[in-house]
Amino acid sequence: MRPSFRLPARCFLAGIVAALALPLLAVTADAAGGVALTVHAGYEDVIKAGQWMPVTIDARNSGVSIDGVLQVQESLNAQPGVTGLTLYRQPISLASGASKRVRIFVEIDNTAATVNARIVQNGHVIASRDSVSGGSTGYLIGVLSDQSTTLDDFAAIHPGSVAARVVHLRGEDLPDAAVPLRAFDILAIDDFATDSLTAAQRAAITDFVNAGGNLLIGTGAAWHKTLAGLPPSILPMAVTGTNVIDTTALGASAVEIASGQLTGGHVWLGPDARPLLIDRSVGQGTVTLATFDWNQQPVAVGSNTHTVLRQVMARSVFDAGGGGQNVTYLGGGPGGPFPAGSQSSVATKSGSLTPVLGNLPGLNLPSLQLTAALVILYVVLVGPVNYFVLGAIHRRALAWVTIPLIALLAAGGAYGTGLITKGRSVQINQVAIVHAQPGWDRAYQEIYTGVIPPGRGDYVATVGGERLLISPIVNSYGPSSGNTGMQVDLATPATILRSSAH
Repeated sequence: MRPSFRLPARCFLAGIVAALALPLLAVTADAAGGVALTVHAGYEDVIKAGQWMPVTIDARNSGVSIDGVLQVQESLNAQPGVTGLTLYRQPISLASGASKRVRIFVEIDNTAATVNARIVQNGHVIASRDSVSGGSTGYLIGVLSDQSTTLDDFAAIHPGSVAARVVHLRGEDLPDAAVPLRAFDILAIDDFATDSLTAAQRAAITDFVNAGGNLLIGTGAAWHKTLAGLPPSILPMAVTGTNVIDTTALGASAVEIASGQLTGGHVWLGPDARPLLIDRSVGQGTVTLATFDWNQQPVAVGSNTHTVLRQVMARSVFDAGGGGQNVTYLGGGPGGPFPAGSQSSVATKSGSLTPVLGNLPGLNLPSLQLTAALVILYVVLVGPVNYFVLGAIHRRALAWVTIPLIALLAAGGAYGTGLITKGRSVQINQVAIVHAQPGWDRAYQEIYTGVIPPGRGDYVATVGGERLLISPIVNSYGPSSGNTGMQVDLATPATILRSSAH
């Protein structure tokens, strides 16, 4: 009789489980139907491979409230099977009817990559969206200006076959750290209120120049507005006012140019009394100041705009005193004739450091002295000690047993000692690069860490500091060469390393 009750009992239990699960499934379904995502990667959807790019996610919730995790990951559309790409994540909460904008920085290593953003709640993906593709470039110019077409002529200039993309930035688009700013080969500011920038953004501009960046400034009638938030220590001229140049006789309107005292600047266009373009070396970078507004150029420039911009761009690419100090050259060192583009990428640096990070002192063989001592001890045990002990008990025939036994014990002891001292510990090697310049009151550092885990599993690495940018080290085989994965928790300074080592 007992077996006849098993089927009804199982059906009853299954009904209870289903009843408990239905509300959760209903909530997840409602959430999935009410959340919409918009994803933009890069600046104006333009990315520069090998550099830190902003990813902006706009989330709008028209359904029930959600409390989940936002996950952001680079994806290769042409290679869907690639694994090991870094996953960035942070908690996200959206009340019913709420909207939220999240901006994070992600290192993008592939020109054909897109970025996928998704919201996960209770293990279920309730919303997912890929970034809008706006193309990629090897030379990026960022422009801060209230005029939407300022310096667009840069895109029509190709010195040394270098094609630039011009992106227009708003104040909130500008990073507040120098490292993400390295993506810009030229950062231009013209007719923009720099005092509206935050203190961190202003400091980032200064650090960007000191570290080898190129800053192009336009002044003219709006000089006070443009220079108000920039430190005088990096400017090639202390501007005190303007002069009016009357060019009506040449068929153009009068133009105001900034005037003042040179502060270490070098005039490279125009007479010394009325310079038009002045530059100054600051740290490893260059600041170029135009005494005119690029939207209201004097005739001397306006009739040859492309020629002047070509010189500005060529100086940033080829001038070893400016941003060119970060140029990657083909067929030689910095003196070689074939620049492959300015601002060496994170991938290039990390790839070159991979052999160094893999050279872990903890994995070296024991010293020759220790090895010799162990061998001598083994020989003494197998030979004289074994011989005299067996002779003392008159059982030398047991040598056929004791010698293999001593060998097994010695091998097991050596293996056990190695396993205890090295085999179960995580081996770590670090290389730190500190970027600083004379007279610079700040510095930033890049820390490259090589981690060799003893076996499979997840390892959590906690990293201290502020405004951290964490990415995997790219080796010559690419991200798909191994089965490791990295998850970066943006809410707390922790990184999860997933290893499938044997």
